[in-house]
Amino acid sequence: MFSGRWWVYYGFGQDYGTRTVVDGIGPAWSLGCEVVFYALLPFLSLALAYGASRVSRSAGSTRVRLWLELAVLGALTAASFGWRAFADAHPSIPPSTFASTFFWFALGMGLAVASLLLGGDRWIARHAWTGWILAAVAYLVICRGLGLSGAFVFLQHPNTGQDLAVYALSGLVGVGLALPAAFERVPRGAIGRLLGSPMVAWLGLVSYGIYLYHQPIAQALGGGVRSGGDSTVRFLWLAPATAAIAIAAAAASYYLVERPVLRFKERRLRRTAPALGTAG
Repeated sequence: MFSGRWWVYYGFGQDYGTRTVVDGIGPAWSLGCEVVFYALLPFLSLALAYGASRVSRSAGSTRVRLWLELAVLGALTAASFGWRAFADAHPSIPPSTFASTFFWFALGMGLAVASLLLGGDRWIARHAWTGWILAAVAYLVICRGLGLSGAFVFLQHPNTGQDLAVYALSGLVGVGLALPAAFERVPRGAIGRLLGSPMVAWLGLVSYGIYLYHQPIAQALGGGVRSGGDSTVRFLWLAPATAAIAIAAAAASYYLVERPVLRFKERRLRRTAPALGTAG
């Protein structure tokens, strides 16, 4: 990040090279995928809106559009799995680009659409807590059911079947954890009260830093993600220790760096708001 190739990292370009993808701040590789997603999302939305208008102009067009969105997301997800398999067969192609991770974005988008289509279903709301069981099972399968070693999963060299399984199961972990929040009933159940608690809300506030800092902290504590020893024992002490230090680092980062920068942004918005209001 301080070499002649600094522009690769500050331009979110590390995703496109197998040698650069985990350099710098390791987890930051996914930010490049997010930037591409945000850039493409308006065009995808416009295309879906146009397609829905062509399919149906009746009163039920909103529901038609939602089902169309799910169908398009399914097709794009299939293409993402196909591209990821192709990348596995060609070691020069990194598996960390937006095309190889779209499934995870599609799950979040699909969950939002499903909450609109099925959000009023009381049975689904009452049983949304099973998403956490789904997440736990998927996580255990990744750890123990795929024949992978105890090393850091994203730095291993799995075969195509193992890689696609990790890709799919990682998505299930994420969507399973989010399921109770998407379909929470009113009044809230126990999980809803937990997710709405001040402590969890505060963790969400500083979560960006937790995400960025957890991997280098875990690597430093564990002597490197490729270190030996019993993986279960190492996980049982490494996970809570990493979480505690990462939360502290993220809090310091938020209050000392992120919030002052956000205040600078807000001051600029306040200065431009009166002019915009006058022009309006």
